Amino acid sequence: MNENALTSAFRAIQTHHDALRMRYHISKDRIVQENILPDEYPFEFESVNLKSPEEMTSYASEVHRRMDLAKGHLMKAVLCHLNDGDRLLVVIHHLVVDMVSWRILIEDIETAYRQALSGQAVKLPEKSDSFKYWAEKIKSYSDSEKLHEEKAYWLAAQSDSCPKLPCDTEASDNLIRNSRIITRQLSQQDTQELLGGIHHVYSTNINDILLTALVRTLKQWHGSDKIRIMMEGHGREALFDDVNVGRT
Repeated sequence: MNENALTSAFRAIQTHHDALRMRYHISKDRIVQENILPDEYPFEFESVNLKSPEEMTSYASEVHRRMDLAKGHLMKAVLCHLNDGDRLLVVIHHLVVDMVSWRILIEDIETAYRQALSGQAVKLPEKSDSFKYWAEKIKSYSDSEKLHEEKAYWLAAQSDSCPKLPCDTEASDNLIRNSRIITRQLSQQDTQELLGGIHHVYSTNINDILLTALVRTLKQWHGSDKIRIMMEGHGREALFDDVNVGRT
């Protein structure tokens, strides 16, 4: 891989996509999100010599740990020279990327690198609406009468007391970095049922079925009918006719 071409490609991508130039700090007990102009936010490309994919995995964890929300630079690119060839490591904080925008970025990285490698000026596809515009529309929606009609329901649901799940040990903090992920696989037949067949019977979607299974399992475990579950979504619900975030 050509380091100069990669550097040019990532600089162009960081300039093109506003959210990649975010930084965050706390002011008066509030989290402030700040967008930095491209000229004030130079991209920092790295190149390291490593031996194996295992060393690369370890180095990726180190890159994650070095990220500082207050300083920004939440997208890192590292050219890793391994014994069996080069690898490109791209690390982006989840505050500025989701699964949808990862796909966009992968396409843009390939496009920008090919252009830079051939000596062309990097020209990426036209942007859709900006992150700033989307955020302003969401803020306006949060103050709308339609959403305020639901406010009492959600406040009441949040105020209901829920028993804590039993723990083996007491934890001093509750942070994402201290969490672990356990992965299990379903058979092809079970997966097909979850994705299609069962919804024709119950008029549900995949989240309804998975959450029902989780709640029933938790009740069998600790006996409570109430449990709070934190849900994460991509935030791209079709709330507005005049917003296009297809490449945001």
